[in-house]
Amino acid sequence: MESKQRICECAKILFFENGIKSVTKKMVADLSGCNQGLINYYYKELGNIASLISAERYKIISACVNTYVDIRKDPFSFEYTLKYYLHMINTHYETAARFEKEAFKEINFGHVAYDYAFREDSLAQLGYRKNQDLYDIKQTGIMNSFQLFAWA
Repeated sequence: MESKQRICECAKILFFENGIKSVTKKMVADLSGCNQGLINYYYKELGNIASLISAERYKIISACVNTYVDIRKDPFSFEYTLKYYLHMINTHYETAARFEKEAFKEINFGHVAYDYAFREDSLAQLGYRKNQDLYDIKQTGIMNSFQLFAWA
């Protein structure tokens, strides 16, 4: 496993076990067997790792929901079903609930890495190609999820 991926996986374990606020770069470095310099090199801060983990969770859950509710045909039902699944996961897994709460409160709301991953995933599910369609959407100013769903 590559050191970048190992750092991310070890941070994920620590975030879920201890909470985002109580994890330090030293803890991640010790568990991953990498030095703190590599964490700074790849991610700059632990918030970036947490944001990527949260975006990864979103992508996995939204892919599952998309098998039942087509985002193109009914975007609002898709969003409601997605929130329902997140609620059920967080209800049954205390560590997931703590991670979700801390991640949303601390980093996800407006965090660049999370926003980018959310936008890329939403656009892919709607059937847009990466280059030209994303450029066209940027030109129209449609960037957040509610505008994106209303526009689709």
